[in-house]
Amino acid sequence: MLGIRELDRYIQVPSRKAEVLTRALSLMNGQHTLEQISAAMLSAGFALDVESLYRKAAGAGLIAGIPFVGDMTRLSFRLLELNIGPFFRKANWIRKIYPVLSWLPLLAVAGAIVTLFYSGINAQHLGLPTIWRPVGAMQWIAVLAGILLSILLHEGAHAVTASRYGLAPSRFRLLGYLGFIPYLVLSIPGLYTVPPRMRLKIWGAGPLGSLMAASMAQIGLTFVSPAGFVHLWLSTLAQINLFVAVWNLCPLLPTDGYFILCTLVRSHNLRFHAWGAMADMLRMKRMPSVVLLIFGISSIALLAILWQRNVSRILYFFSHSVLGYVVIAAITILLIVRQVLLATARKSAIGAVLGSKS
Repeated sequence: MLGIRELDRYIQVPSRKAEVLTRALSLMNGQHTLEQISAAMLSAGFALDVESLYRKAAGAGLIAGIPFVGDMTRLSFRLLELNIGPFFRKANWIRKIYPVLSWLPLLAVAGAIVTLFYSGINAQHLGLPTIWRPVGAMQWIAVLAGILLSILLHEGAHAVTASRYGLAPSRFRLLGYLGFIPYLVLSIPGLYTVPPRMRLKIWGAGPLGSLMAASMAQIGLTFVSPAGFVHLWLSTLAQINLFVAVWNLCPLLPTDGYFILCTLVRSHNLRFHAWGAMADMLRMKRMPSVVLLIFGISSIALLAILWQRNVSRILYFFSHSVLGYVVIAAITILLIVRQVLLATARKSAIGAVLGSKS
């Protein structure tokens, strides 16, 4: 990875070319034309496509004056943002107790397994459909409280693990991905500057934290009466966190599982590479690799299903009235217009710079 840690923006390059590309990028400081940079690199014995490198750096937000919006932000509406940086910048105590915290998931899962066998593996409360159709005020309170606590534990596990490796989470955002899919993002500046092994631990901490929460809820169910709010809340908490743990390991969406997969295969933005390969196949009749093709089709299909289901929920909320369809159409149009404006602004800025330096 090459980039600017202060901006938390990077490009992925082959390690064998890192030194050469770093030298070329250092010359892109507004003081040299692309032809001058190309000539300088050629005189140093390196034949380099400077314009392609420039476009790649501009696309990653590494060139001053070129509008930059990240992939997730570009495809989303921001619904909520919380600044959590001040808390984690002074959280040295987390590093001190991390060895103890790292054992909690294992102990919780072991305890849950014991309680399941003790109770005869009676886990009817883990039936997922019940949490999406709350009935009555008490169940609604249990579901909402369970969701909030699940978010706190899942994202908190990411943040604690990142702090262990000297990274300070900066903000927490709730996005409307593709307009209608709720998506939570924890920003951790400098994440791509740590070794892959550490990144895997940070990505994996979220699902592990959710699994720990589900296990602790299951243990708690052993000690409460089957009737009453506490049992309802614990069973709901177990359902939600088990679902979150499994769902976040799906590699076809921008979840923890996706970033784990990208780290393992050493490929940044695997979904966009797959989508780009599919677009090239349609435009240039160039057949991509079978793996990329399957991955791209599968990710698009799953996104389409999620989009449709969330749109259906919104329409259900509005009782399938005209107002519901107007809301869906308005959000969709706004998202499309936003994409066109962002793409046009970036293309114009890059074209203007290239034109002035050619």
